[in-house]
Amino acid sequence: MLISIIIPTFNRVQLIEESIKSVYDQKICKLECIVIDDHSTDDTKVVFESLSKKYENLIFKLRPLKLPKGTISCRNYGLKLASGKYVKFLDSDDILILDSLKEQIKILESNDKLAVCLAYGRFFDHSIGKLEEWWSRKTSSEDYLKDYFKQNIKWPIGGPLWRKSFFKKEPFNFSVSNGQEWLMHAKALIDLQSNQIHNLPIDVYLARRGHDNISKRINSSYYINRAKSRWLCLLYLLKRKPLFISHSIILIKSISWYLLLSVRIRFYKV
Repeated sequence: MLISIIIPTFNRVQLIEESIKSVYDQKICKLECIVIDDHSTDDTKVVFESLSKKYENLIFKLRPLKLPKGTISCRNYGLKLASGKYVKFLDSDDILILDSLKEQIKILESNDKLAVCLAYGRFFDHSIGKLEEWWSRKTSSEDYLKDYFKQNIKWPIGGPLWRKSFFKKEPFNFSVSNGQEWLMHAKALIDLQSNQIHNLPIDVYLARRGHDNISKRINSSYYINRAKSRWLCLLYLLKRKPLFISHSIILIKSISWYLLLSVRIRFYKV
């Protein structure tokens, strides 16, 4: 198997079929799509019984009950099941742009040293004919880590295509309830050498607006978790690259800012 697409889902029966279709529209033969269901209460299982007859190598698994509920568990579990040489994460309400995988695979296949092919995305509001703003301000950088910490450059969860062997441990952290995608990408950038990264400045991923998710339920806890993700990143950076002083300062400023926002929103809600 060349590539594994990992999709966590919970009660997205009205949307996930479109996401899966965007995977198989890629026309890549050596592909598996692994969907980890977080014990949906809608008709997700029924829909997959039908879809499995239509698409080859479509794998449907329930999150093991011994694992905590949530997207983090589903993604980490899906990665363990993946048999592909490369992996891409896809949210169950989002879409891969047509033929977007071909170029990323071609790039990674051309150089065994590469661990990731970065790529970008845009938002859309239910209709892909009405694309909205880009996910990232920039699509190139001379210092990916610094620009990422400043949020000048960033990737949707399904932007990068990863060499599976890069992940020695579970990439998503249970310590934060939001910001785990940011933390995963940040820690990866800390670990990656410059010759392991290829930046492909094109859109490959469409992120849906208008659907309920945790990042839209903005409250004090939301900002605290944002601060926590930066704190965990700072500890990781100091352990791996203690001389990156300017990068550390950026994280410290971000932590302070998110903590201030958490206090302000709590004050105004009281």
